[in-house]
Amino acid sequence: MNRRWMGRWFMVVAVLHTALAVVMFKEQWMEIAQSGVVDAVTASAMRGKAAWFGLFGVLLFLFGATIDALESVGRPQPLLVSAGTLLLAVIGIALMPKSGFWLVLPPVVAALIRRP
Repeated sequence: MNRRWMGRWFMVVAVLHTALAVVMFKEQWMEIAQSGVVDAVTASAMRGKAAWFGLFGVLLFLFGATIDALESVGRPQPLLVSAGTLLLAVIGIALMPKSGFWLVLPPVVAALIRRP
């Protein structure tokens, strides 16, 4: 059984999240580009939302790549990382129950269960 899946799970979710950011906020991304990018989000709450949504997807991908690197050498996630990610997911679910935060639960719960 391939036990190396948690980091890849996060990376797939991140790619989907980022693609959704592009589709959902297409108009805002175009406005940001037309405004010259630099300081282009302060003029609009929706542009800010688009930027945060997109940037969080990139950060999630980097997080997944880090977890995958740990998995590739058989190292568990640090407890603080797993517990912190679970806390972030629970807060996200509480604030936005109809969101993708639910997708964080399978790998983070597995990481906590798998701890040596």
